Amino acid sequence: MRVFSTQSCLTAMLLASTCGLVSPALALDTVLENITIKEKDDTRLVISRVEVTGTNLTKEELTKLFSDTTSAEDLRAIAGKMKADKVAIPEVVVTKKNAKVTISKIFATNIADGKIEHAGIASIDSSNPDETGGMATVKAGAITLDGSNMSALLGTASGSLSFTHLGVQDISIVAPDKDTPATAVGGNMFSIKLGTLSVDSRFDGNVLLNGAVSLTKFTLQPHAG
Repeated sequence: MRVFSTQSCLTAMLLASTCGLVSPALALDTVLENITIKEKDDTRLVISRVEVTGTNLTKEELTKLFSDTTSAEDLRAIAGKMKADKVAIPEVVVTKKNAKVTISKIFATNIADGKIEHAGIASIDSSNPDETGGMATVKAGAITLDGSNMSALLGTASGSLSFTHLGVQDISIVAPDKDTPATAVGGNMFSIKLGTLSVDSRFDGNVLLNGAVSLTKFTLQPHAG
């Protein structure tokens, strides 16, 4: 069930694709703090701190990049020109009504023109009310993304959306079964756990040439109702 808007996802991905290598002559270090981004669908992003190392953008441009008043066109333009060595964000909290997602220790390094050499987060913890009145939760440990290309988000005709490796650790999903009432004997909650998820891929532009997926320690615990 989708709670957060496509614009929220685009914003998050554009923010993730805004760091890259720059020459020492252009390198600037900038810190932004206490950022709140509000969207029309009542989604709210609260970013505690953004640390940008070795960037060619001014603080004013960076502020626009993390602002809810910046148009999508200007956002793509700034993200498209930006270069930096590293972007680090200690925490992002995304809320919409009673749904909440907390993402901890986000980083991205060595990215230019929407291409990210290495990115990741330390953990993610989300809770989302189900249409039955129950609460679904999704948690994960470290998530890493290598060799990603998000240039398609910058609006260029030759843009791509691809990656070489995705790794996720310690995935836990607990959710209610919508076909079973919560008052049933044993309840209606089921759980899925996964030790690791690893995805490797090779693209030619936007075309997937080959890929491999591996899972470890998968368990499914159905409800007892």
